[in-house]
Amino acid sequence: MTIRRLLFVLFLYLLLVWLMVGLRHSGDTKALIDAGLRWSAVGVGILLACVIFEKVFEIWRDRKSLPKPQNVPVSDILISPGLSVEKWNGV
Repeated sequence: MTIRRLLFVLFLYLLLVWLMVGLRHSGDTKALIDAGLRWSAVGVGILLACVIFEKVFEIWRDRKSLPKPQNVPVSDILISPGLSVEKWNGV
């Protein structure tokens, strides 16, 4: 998700929350502010958790798609002509 999309979703969520809280607690200002802030915090927390989950899933998927290293026996390693194992080891 891009940052623009996240901000747009957050804006729409907060708009909906404050509209619903305003309709429900129209007479009591303290209850309106308490409920509005509580549900705003819940929404921001859920959005943050979704972003973290998305990043963790992306990292997991990328690591899973990497090819696993294969063990190659030493006898299968090619040594260039004229270079013996002793010269290679510095003996």
